[in-house]
Amino acid sequence: MPHLLDDEAYLRFLDDGYVVVEPESLDDGDHEFLWNRADALYERTRALKSRTAHLEILGDNLRASVPEIDRVLEDPAVAGAIESILDEGAFLHPHNFVHESLARDQPFHQDGNLPWNERGHYRSHRPDWLIFLYYPQAVTLENGPTEIVRCSQYWATDIERPDGTWRPGDPISGDSFAPEVLGGDDLAARDSALAESLDGLGIPDLERRLIEVPAGSVVIGNYDLIHRGSRTLPTSAARYMFKFYFARTREPTAPAWNNLAELAPLDAVREDLRPIVESNWAWSRGERMQRPLDSSARTAAQGELVAGGEHLKVASAYRLGMDTGEASLDALLGGLFDEAESTRRAAAYGLRLRCDEVGHALAEACMSDRVSVRRFAAFALGAAWSPGEVALLDRLESERDDLARSNAAYALGQLARSPSCDAHTILSCLLDRLVAGAEPDNTEVAGLSRSTVRQSAAYAVLQLASNHPLPPDARRRVSDLITIERDRYVVGMLAEAVATDSADREVIRALAARRWSA
Repeated sequence: MPHLLDDEAYLRFLDDGYVVVEPESLDDGDHEFLWNRADALYERTRALKSRTAHLEILGDNLRASVPEIDRVLEDPAVAGAIESILDEGAFLHPHNFVHESLARDQPFHQDGNLPWNERGHYRSHRPDWLIFLYYPQAVTLENGPTEIVRCSQYWATDIERPDGTWRPGDPISGDSFAPEVLGGDDLAARDSALAESLDGLGIPDLERRLIEVPAGSVVIGNYDLIHRGSRTLPTSAARYMFKFYFARTREPTAPAWNNLAELAPLDAVREDLRPIVESNWAWSRGERMQRPLDSSARTAAQGELVAGGEHLKVASAYRLGMDTGEASLDALLGGLFDEAESTRRAAAYGLRLRCDEVGHALAEACMSDRVSVRRFAAFALGAAWSPGEVALLDRLESERDDLARSNAAYALGQLARSPSCDAHTILSCLLDRLVAGAEPDNTEVAGLSRSTVRQSAAYAVLQLASNHPLPPDARRRVSDLITIERDRYVVGMLAEAVATDSADREVIRALAARRWSA
């Protein structure tokens, strides 16, 4: 029986961006065993000197090569925390990796929202994705703890380049960071470079935390939390970390955690995060938060949306999104067309809170001549039911830009959680994009050829199948696609989508654990 989080722990997740869970069903011997298994994988990697060890040994194969790791994933305290945040039916993504701490420092970054730091959509402030970090040994300052930036999951850096392309990953230092500094002998220079990279965010009072935890601890974090691996000292034993991803498949209709408080207790939450945490708390309860602004507060929010720093833009967008006035809607819609990427990004989050009122305007924005507007409009439409469907289906079929098209596929998956969506039409369109040749591979990062759009479409199919029964002909079509698809992540999501009853799910998940076993 899963042990659910209480209000305090769930608020800590929404605010800090992570919670620490200690598995209840494993003992010190179990954790030592898993440390030894991780150590053996790295010994094997060093012995083979394989250029593809990250794809075959250290990554995407952990549940096959270390099946005992499932005991951690299924532990009542761990499973309960995941269910509390993502609700029932959370999906264990096929990507995984076991990390070893290094002598060099890792830069601060946000993980790409597709495997191997690729990008398929804009980041979700709502708890839709989790990063799962299991440490089989105690983590100390000496063996290279993970460092996180508390509360940073709601902020982002610009990704657009002048030529219309975008950065796939999210190093906090952008494109200009000199990575060789972090491997140099001058530790003071390393620390200075890391501090300067965070200063570049322009957000005051950032709190850095080195995560020191007992052996066997699990850190369950918001996927978008800014973090890094810190250096290990030469005298320290290896520090290993098993990493997994989990994703939501259902829209919340009621609290999934042990919830008693109707409103989020915000006294300890930093001021610029309060509207975001308050909104996400209500959304997690299946509700919508409205908080009307007076004219003075509305004017201030409108100004900060355009001229504030990242933290002020996002907070203002949420305040305008929770307002009930037309002037706030106009400000958000105007922000969507702003020249500054950071303003467009913040406005999209605010518009998602009022999509029932601006769905048609967002549908029109999807037809803008500016691709930078179309991308954010498609993302925002993931919360607009009726007008969103039509516009997104059109974008998925006719949009030329990969990122806009991928955002459209991702947003359709969110709309497909609704019982009132046109599931048949959405599924047909998504499957058309998964037919061989419809979406050519567009990245080879990490030596794995694949399509970011196909991955977003497959996740959308999974969400649809989690909320609507698949007719027999659709199940056959998905099964046929599985047999010809080369992308292991698309295959994993489609396989989960066709598991329509408990017996199917047991078989599919057993196969998933052995998917890449040699």
